[in-house]
Amino acid sequence: NSIVDIGIAVCTVDGTPLTGEIHWGPVGRASYCRAWKTTLATAAAHTIRLQGRSSAASGFTSYGTHTNLTCEVHNA
Repeated sequence: NSIVDIGIAVCTVDGTPLTGEIHWGPVGRASYCRAWKTTLATAAAHTIRLQGRSSAASGFTSYGTHTNLTCEVHNA
């Protein structure tokens, strides 16, 4: 990791990213939270994913003992 590598979390519905991201840096520990709100076009099965990725080609290390990506889905 370098000082410029940033971890990014995005939420997708049926493969389409929702607006907004969570960004976290390569040093220190912190908690991040973000809500995404969307309306589903049909009452059918949908795939909702919370995906983590790196901003740099060199990658970004997130250690399993300290990093959790969690997605809760609420029907309103």
